[in-house]
Order: sequence, then C-alpha cells, then structure tokens
Amino acid sequence: MAEKAVKCPGRIDLDGLLLTGTTPGADGCLAHRHRSVRACVVRLLAMKPRVIVETGTQSTMLLHAQGMSTMIWCEVARRTGGHVYSVDTSEENIEKGKALTSAYKDVLTYVCEDSVSFLERFNETIDFLYLDSMDFYEDRKEPSRAHQRREIEAAFPKLSPEALVLLDDANVQQWFSYELSPKDREGKTYEAHHFLLAQGAECLVDHPHYQRLYVMTAHSKKTVAPDVKIFIPARHGLGNVLEGYFINPEGRKMLAALHDAWKKGKITAVKALYEEHMNPEAIRDLLMSLPLPVMPQATKDCPQVKEYGSDNEFPDEAEGYVNLRSIYQSFIPDKPLEYIEAPVRNPNLPLPEYYVALMPYSGEAERFLHDTGIARAIREACNLPVVTIGMRISRNGFLRSAVKGDINLCDLLTLTESLYVASKAALIVSSLSYLRTCSALFGVPVIELLEGAEHKENVVRRTEREYRDGQYGISPLNAWFRWPEEREQFSGKLKEYHSMRRRNAQATSHAAEDTQHEKKHSLNLV
Repeated sequence: MAEKAVKCPGRIDLDGLLLTGTTPGADGCLAHRHRSVRACVVRLLAMKPRVIVETGTQSTMLLHAQGMSTMIWCEVARRTGGHVYSVDTSEENIEKGKALTSAYKDVLTYVCEDSVSFLERFNETIDFLYLDSMDFYEDRKEPSRAHQRREIEAAFPKLSPEALVLLDDANVQQWFSYELSPKDREGKTYEAHHFLLAQGAECLVDHPHYQRLYVMTAHSKKTVAPDVKIFIPARHGLGNVLEGYFINPEGRKMLAALHDAWKKGKITAVKALYEEHMNPEAIRDLLMSLPLPVMPQATKDCPQVKEYGSDNEFPDEAEGYVNLRSIYQSFIPDKPLEYIEAPVRNPNLPLPEYYVALMPYSGEAERFLHDTGIARAIREACNLPVVTIGMRISRNGFLRSAVKGDINLCDLLTLTESLYVASKAALIVSSLSYLRTCSALFGVPVIELLEGAEHKENVVRRTEREYRDGQYGISPLNAWFRWPEEREQFSGKLKEYHSMRRRNAQATSHAAEDTQHEKKHSLNLV
C-alpha cells in the first residue's frame, strides 16, 4: 500500500492549544507535555525571541506522541518576528516536516545535519533552544544521554543572556514495561540537566514532568575560555574517589583549584576518567553532581590510559585533556580556596528523625551481607528503626541480599541521595564499602561487617591494613567486625556509638537553648 501523502494542515490554533492541550487536525493532545509547553510559550511570546533552534524535526501530527514542536515554535516566530531553525539527520523527516509546515516557510529553515556539528558551527545568538533529537530507547540509553549533553555543551556559549532551554524526554517511565532506575527515569536529560544547573541556569519546570524548562540567569556562565581542557583521574572505586577528592587535603585542594579556575573562565571543558568495572553508575552520579560541568568517560574508552585490572596509570595528557594532578598548582589563587564538600541530594522521602542506615551491598559480591539477624541485632542494641540503602550491582553480577530494614530504599536512590540518607543517620552499618568514608565526610559513626570471614582471608588482611593505615579517612568513629563470630563486640560498639551520639545531640540541644535564652535576656535588657 502506498504511503499516504503528508498534507499541510495550515497554521495551528496556538491559543486554543495552550488552553485545551489540543488543536484542530492534531492526533491526540499534549497531555504530559502540556504544562511545560504552555509555560515555555507564554515566556516566549513575552520575550519575543529572534532565533529559535530545535533539534529533532516534527514529521507527523501526532500531538501526544511527538508534540508537534516545529509548528508550535513557528507560530511563536510568526507572532514575534523570529526565525526557527529545525535540525534533523533524516531527509525523510525533513521532507515530511516541510509538507506539514508549508504555511510557515517564511519563518522556518530546515537543516539536514547532525545536531551537534550544526550547533558547533552555528554563529547566531540563540534565544530559545529545544533539544529533542535521538529519542531515549532501550538499546541506546547512554548514547541518547551523551548526545543531548554534547548538544547543550555546543550551544551553551551561543545562548542569549535570558535564553530559554527546553529538554524533552525527562520522565520516560511510561514508555517502559519495567521499573527504571532513578537515573533512567530522567531519560536523556540527566546529563544535560546537571550541566545546566552547574552553569547557573534556573530550572522552571522539572522532573517528574516530561520536559524540563530552564532560563539563563545573571549567574549563568557564558565565558568562552582558551582551549584548556582538564581531566580528573577517578582511580579505583567509589571509596577511593570520595577519599581522594573530599577527604584527602591535597585532593580537596585540587578540586577547589579546578572549580576556581572554571568559574574564572580559564577552562574550556572538564571530564573525569573512571573505571567502568568499579560501580560506574554511582561514580558517574557523584562526578556529575559537582558544581562544575564534568563529562564522565570510562578508561576503557580512552586508549591513552593503560588499564591493568583495577590499577590505572594516568598520563599527563589524554585526548587533548590535561591531567588535573599535573596542572592544578597553576590554578591556585592568591586568596583562600573555597573547598567543595561531597555532593548530597535530598530524595525528599519521609525519614524518621533518628535511624540507623544499613547498606548490605558492596562493589564486590563476596562482601554482601545476607544474614537477616543483622537488622535484628541493630534494633536490639539501639532501639532505632533501620533504613536500608545501596544498589545491588556488583562486578560479579546482579545479586540480592535478604537483609531488610523497617524502611527499604535499596535500588531506589542515586548515589548522592544515598549519601544524603547516610549523612542524616544516627549510625551507619555497612558491608565493607565506600560508606566507611562517612565518618570523615559527615561525622557519622560507621560499623562495617564482614560475613563469612573465615573463607575470605585476603579480604580480612586487606581490611586490617586499611584500618591500621587510616585509609579512607578511617578514625575512632570507624569499626569493623566479623559476622556472626563477633556479634557481641558488634552489639557493644553499636551501644557505645549510640550513647555517644545521644550525648552529642543533647549537648547541641542544650547549647541551642542557651543561645535562645541569651537572646531573650538581651532583648529584655534593651
């Protein structure tokens, strides 16, 4: 059967679309895009954009599925005297788009080209940018995310001071039959979103809406620096990265100097080279939550980095990026540095005022905790609810622990959200894992357990050495025990730490009460 010819439906009823979510001739309604499109169009009509750029061309009248974006932006341009550039790699989509939008040919230019290369060479100031190319599908999640990130990086220096940016595919759970991870639920917008926030953009409409809308602010950074590119060597696992840049004094200085140089426009781009087999999802989340735009890259994808199992040798330069360790001294300013704390993100979930955070998982399956008696022992010693956190991903595969808490958040939080829950806990109990750094990062006591230690002599020797040498910020707030052989010692340490935390909390409360009393006394004297 021959394909039905695409006909021009004429101009759309933009006012009716904003009011009802649909327009004559369209198939379906805006639905999940209605709020963000309405908020966007209202602002556009007020600001009167001169240049509008969209990536991903409208090829149908499927308003619900595709959004009919090209026609909407063209109607805005017709009313405000602007011009739309619509970019797509498909000649077929562009020909269909031309047929649908012939009523707007005076305000519309089609470009058949990769969107990143177009944005890199585009030499006009962009007032509104809509990114909707390379849809988020099962077989290309990471490429889709990375592509949108490259688009915004290429376009960002060309955005006008009060430009709007709209990202599509920000909540894609409805298109999948299984529960997505927190990162995947944000679709292809995850990396671009963090980039924009790091640049100082304000998010006006956010996840869980289907689109994210941003406006540039006075704090947005547009400086195009000389071509200085830096890579952060993120060696080994998550514990090493946390200790290396948020606890170790030299590492903290490196990161602070990098941040200062980026704020001053001395750096063009930053990426982090990390080991793919060492909890990559969590490391990417940590690095991309830094207050500067970081593009994560696995060492296996960088031929200039030699990778030997879990041991890397980082060169002074790789793919045009200079090793931060080789150059950071030149970034140190005369004034004191502003240090960056380990990033945490509030998951906005109801949590008890006092609780024990329990993580049964680790980067290696042999360190997982499986005995359900662990949670019971915690409750008996502390009389506090147990909140489980962590993801059951290990380099050995996808395994599940039987350990359960009163509130179970395993596999539901990103790394930075898990760190937030850990930072607010009264105590932390964990497998041998990165959470041992929380004593140094947040002042929370951490007890680690090794189950079945009699069969894990190498792990025991390594742990003993790490505690003896004070690695990962290990301090008197850290302890580890063999489970269940040292159950009594574990319970005793739980009680000791719990009593210490209660005393500290009471002292803090009394100090606050004394301060309030002094303020009232001063007011009475006045």
